[in-house]
Amino acid sequence: MKRVLFFGLLSFFVLSSCKDDNGEILPSLNKVTRVICYKDGNSEPDGSLEIVYNSQGDVDQMKVYKGREYVRSYHYRINSSSVSVSYTDFSNGSPVNYSPEGYRSFILGSGRVGTEKIKELNDLSGVTQETYIKETWAYFYSGSWLTGGNWTLTWPNETGGGYTTRSYPGALSYTYKSGNLNTFSYKMTYDMSFEYTEIPTPSNFPLRIIRLIDLDTWDIVDPLNFYYGSNSGKLPAKVTLVEVPNVSTPIEEYTFDFRTLNEYVTEMYITRVKDGTTSSYKYTFEYNYKPSF
Repeated sequence: MKRVLFFGLLSFFVLSSCKDDNGEILPSLNKVTRVICYKDGNSEPDGSLEIVYNSQGDVDQMKVYKGREYVRSYHYRINSSSVSVSYTDFSNGSPVNYSPEGYRSFILGSGRVGTEKIKELNDLSGVTQETYIKETWAYFYSGSWLTGGNWTLTWPNETGGGYTTRSYPGALSYTYKSGNLNTFSYKMTYDMSFEYTEIPTPSNFPLRIIRLIDLDTWDIVDPLNFYYGSNSGKLPAKVTLVEVPNVSTPIEEYTFDFRTLNEYVTEMYITRVKDGTTSSYKYTFEYNYKPSF
């Protein structure tokens, strides 16, 4: 990370603070504004994110780069009861808008995601830009902890028109131990188990595993991860994925390492072992959005 960022963060701890319920002065953390990913030791970035916030501190836009090429822009509409996401794709040279009414939408309750819907274009319908709800996730909580979810999957029929829908009650299951996510199960598909470092998870750090680990996307550091209730109190050290019912043999393993500055995670290293192949990922984080009081 750049030296200027480090000194900027140190200054911010001194200059910006708020009070807790007991009147104690506590530092307030900046929000993540940029994430850069380097893969397999390369000095050139594999990709990056730029996150833009509105005046209320909500995510307004997320710009996605592949290498150094600007390929996609996500646009967010957030209020107290819902989140809607649309995007513009630049990967083919000219901008193409997808589902301006929101290809991904969330219904919030108590500030947490209750229902998530993912839309997709129906290329079989013969109607230009016809969209349908491909996936619906209904989440449930115990207090502020995400404990499970139901999944509904819909796809267009190849002949005869219309759609087919299947429902999978209890598709997701989460258990916790000592304030950390302990196991995650994707019903009849795979299970994950977690080990942890002794590093507390900063309140502004978006790392979260909701349904899977896909390092070819930005899902694990998506700023919307903050809407899924309480996060683990410690940063992960290792995640092991096994396939059901062959749970004795891991099919994927992820090990984590972090570099921190005070309460900020500045670098994250992930090593993935999958199908006998080892891949490494380095993420750097910048924090330039200051909360207002």
